[in-house]
Amino acid sequence: MDTPKISILEFEDGEAFVAESGDATLSGRAVEILSRMAKGTKLSDYRTVADLSQKAIRQVKDELREQNFDCSMAELREYMMKSDLNFSLMLAHYHNGKPYIYTVDFALGIATLSTHSYAAIGCGRGLALYILDWFNLGPETYFSEATMAAMYAVEEVKKVDSNCGGKTRVGIISAKMIPPPGKTRLEMLQLMLENDNEEYVNALAQVDKEAKLEWAKRMRFVLAAGNKAMDARAAEIKLKKNATN
Repeated sequence: MDTPKISILEFEDGEAFVAESGDATLSGRAVEILSRMAKGTKLSDYRTVADLSQKAIRQVKDELREQNFDCSMAELREYMMKSDLNFSLMLAHYHNGKPYIYTVDFALGIATLSTHSYAAIGCGRGLALYILDWFNLGPETYFSEATMAAMYAVEEVKKVDSNCGGKTRVGIISAKMIPPPGKTRLEMLQLMLENDNEEYVNALAQVDKEAKLEWAKRMRFVLAAGNKAMDARAAEIKLKKNATN
């Protein structure tokens, strides 16, 4: 729960974020390899980050095979399934001013480009995507609104999934990000990750409480209207039945 799930990848001409979920030992090793590969590498293509993540995952698999007496890939897959060894990575970066989000699963090892303005990984992925869909996020969404929506989704998932916990961390990356005086872009990104978001979380919790109270009132109205319609339909059927008899 206390494992940092977001890291910064430092490339020669830019930065990217990588988030991890699942087995922290394996995902941590993949991020370590990926970070090393990024140094000195240029973001020359929109898939540079994605392709490096695939290579990093392949190296983790090779290391696992070596530790298991040079087993075959088929034997490794069976070992991974039996031992529940899996993790996922999410990658976010800009290339030529355009944002890209990729997700890659350890078992498959193929980085897939998200077709939406958002993505999620981990055991809470399904619920997180369902909640994020409420906000109608898109290219025109302000980053502050998107940030709050992401934090809200994470906090809601933590309430119902015992495997999700720890402090919510946020990373923000922009194609036109300008660091404050005396700070590099990398230092600014790191400060964001280390920021304590407790005040935002508490504010979201209060708003969520009020919203759910309002939602409960509306639902009671909807249920009452539904019962009224059902009673009317039942009376209509009874009337027709009596007329037939």
